[in-house]
Amino acid sequence: MENNLHLAAVLTDAFGVLCEVCKHCDVLSRSFRTNAPKTRGKLASIVKSGGVLRTSYERQSNGVGPAGMRTSTSNLEVVEKEFGYLPDCSLLRTNPALESRARISERRISYLPKVTNSDEAFYWMCNSGASLSELQDARKAIVLARDDYKKLRSLVMLIPEFLSITVFERLNAWGQDKDNDFWLEATATEYSFYVCHRKNEDDVRLRPNTELFKRLPKVPELR
Repeated sequence: MENNLHLAAVLTDAFGVLCEVCKHCDVLSRSFRTNAPKTRGKLASIVKSGGVLRTSYERQSNGVGPAGMRTSTSNLEVVEKEFGYLPDCSLLRTNPALESRARISERRISYLPKVTNSDEAFYWMCNSGASLSELQDARKAIVLARDDYKKLRSLVMLIPEFLSITVFERLNAWGQDKDNDFWLEATATEYSFYVCHRKNEDDVRLRPNTELFKRLPKVPELR
């Protein structure tokens, strides 16, 4: 506890930023879910099946070569075209409620003192009157809060990966390929990401605050 109690203060500060980021992520997710439900569902199913963006078509063939595989009709083979992988993130999940999860995790350590070093931790332990089991529970609370923070931080950091110009270029190429049965327009600029699907009238523009994600600190390991 002497060496690790200071992490309660470090985690409290980190959760302050994380809650703000998670709130922003929930807004982005709600916008995607409300304005482009068919597109979001389609992309989520692709992620669940392996995350590969691909199209396929049949062509006449006299034999089976490396390009494809023969179908039940001997003169046809299935040829697949891949456009790359689609990274998973909470924007493709039903209702991530990231802010709520972050605030619940933050409350694990809300009762602990905000000491900054091992000396302050020692004096708190001596003066608090806490029993050994209470100190063990406090250490466990720090461990669980740290693990929760790392998991949530990892989850929200996948959103900038998904909302990248590279991924949206893949989506656009895949969505407008002549062999695809799902017409999709995906465009990206430095500050905005736009997805449109004409058939289902899905239309959403996402504007992530990238500076928020850059502020998320990593948390030191326990000693």
